[in-house]
Amino acid sequence: MAAARSEVNLTEIEQRIKEILKDANLETTTAKTVRKQLEIELNVDLIDYKKKIGSIIERIINENEEESISNTADGDDGSVDIKSNVEKYPNESSEEFSEEADEKLARKLQEAEQESARRSTRSGRNNTSKGSKKTKSKRKKKDSDSESEDEKPKKRTTGYMKSVQLSEDLAAFVGESELPRHAIIKKVYDYVKQNNLYDPKNKQFAICDNQLLKIFG
Repeated sequence: MAAARSEVNLTEIEQRIKEILKDANLETTTAKTVRKQLEIELNVDLIDYKKKIGSIIERIINENEEESISNTADGDDGSVDIKSNVEKYPNESSEEFSEEADEKLARKLQEAEQESARRSTRSGRNNTSKGSKKTKSKRKKKDSDSESEDEKPKKRTTGYMKSVQLSEDLAAFVGESELPRHAIIKKVYDYVKQNNLYDPKNKQFAICDNQLLKIFG
């Protein structure tokens, strides 16, 4: 295990995470692999910063996705960059997108992923229990059937490209019970564009309506 330093520089860590994610394969990258890489590079034990690093990773991925979407969004100059900074407008039903909003969504997605993993674990235990009660003849038939099948096992999606089970509010908003993170971010920004929620005074910002406040509020 990496030796703990007296202080952990989160600014330094965030900058390094950006560099790591820049060319990372999000299908295989996880918060754990990034944290382990940081521990090796910085010679520091980051187990106590597990949740903080997870939130930073989620936010950076969200920001990268926003930048990608904004490059194709319509605006006066052909692109719209939605900045991160949550502050309430005088109108109670609106607020700005921001780093805090990104972190709120990141936390929701992380909680959804953890709940999805717990369900998957419980399901696996139940399947194992049921499988142990099968008769010998059924096992033989299954073995025989499997030998005749040339079909390859399905590849399991992992990392930041895998789908997560969504909360009730988020599922109602995107119209799906589970989606990958990047698809959720895209749906949010598509909604902003389709409903013309960009701030007319500054199109770097978007104003949340009641639907978005259910997610970010």
